[in-house]
Amino acid sequence: MVFMNLPRNILSACLGLCLCAGATLGGRQAQAADFLDLRAYSIAQNYHYSWDPVAKNAVLEGAAGRFQFHVGSEYFLRDGRLGKMDGKAFFWNDSVVTPSSAVSFLPAPKTAPSVSHILRKVVIDAGHGGKDAGAKCSHGLKEKSVVLEVAQKVKMGLEAAGIQVVMTRGADVFIPLSERAQIANKNGADLFVSIHANASTTPSLDGFEVYTLSEATDDQALAVERTENSVIRFEPGAHASLSNNLKTILWDLKETQNRKESLRAAGHISERVTSSVSTAAQRQRSANFYVLKWTECPAVLVELAYLSNRTDEGRLRDPVYRARIANAILNGLFDYKNEFESTDGYTK
Repeated sequence: MVFMNLPRNILSACLGLCLCAGATLGGRQAQAADFLDLRAYSIAQNYHYSWDPVAKNAVLEGAAGRFQFHVGSEYFLRDGRLGKMDGKAFFWNDSVVTPSSAVSFLPAPKTAPSVSHILRKVVIDAGHGGKDAGAKCSHGLKEKSVVLEVAQKVKMGLEAAGIQVVMTRGADVFIPLSERAQIANKNGADLFVSIHANASTTPSLDGFEVYTLSEATDDQALAVERTENSVIRFEPGAHASLSNNLKTILWDLKETQNRKESLRAAGHISERVTSSVSTAAQRQRSANFYVLKWTECPAVLVELAYLSNRTDEGRLRDPVYRARIANAILNGLFDYKNEFESTDGYTK
């Protein structure tokens, strides 16, 4: 059983917002009660979660029964029988949220679904760090700081849903590109997500982008590839150690197996970001990124926005925007997890 009696920072990740003192959720003060995110709970407990926007009902279905919660009501149905919570359900950041006491009505399913492929472990890679600041803007905002904050928010949300997370870095330290890939491989990661912020010599270029591994498809993708791969200059001799022909062949075979999953994960992330935050553009692209090339699992690289663009820079300076884009990435990962597991590891 998972009890969502969470510290405030974990609660923020579940609800998808950095709560400030006195923030109101569903007419309540966040400090005054604990809340249960039904979507995150259903993932952790192997329920199937669905949302009916017309009827405003959230439905959880599993071996333990069928539960229906109505937004704006303290009443719920369990297999057609009426029950009552100590507060009302409400909608918050793409999920229905109830008082935490509702967990007492939601027993864990007696038997887990027959799934041999489960997304258990995700490696989150906050780009750059330490002596490598990454992209910078004219007002001092640094890529390495922004991406670490967003990565940590995604980490908290995944962990709240019962998914194990390994961070390539949790502080302002430099981690070589080769080590980032090795962290994923040594930990047996099911998915690798690298988070970055972009920059361009063209100030008008803006928007969110998500990349998967392949040859660069256009000049802009090639420029981003060269920028992110340029970190190799801080790690002499690292590239040569991975140039063995046999290794290259084996990795190419692995890439073929993982490419479809990577594209599917990128698609879900892109869809969630597009529908959740204000961004001038979103692009799903491919490029031959070093950290994606040598990772032995499905992998995506996210570019949050362009620090070289004034509008994008303003967005990334806003803590609410950073929380929202982190939540959009998180929900994209949940969507991918649901599809991956429902198709036994083979997405359609």
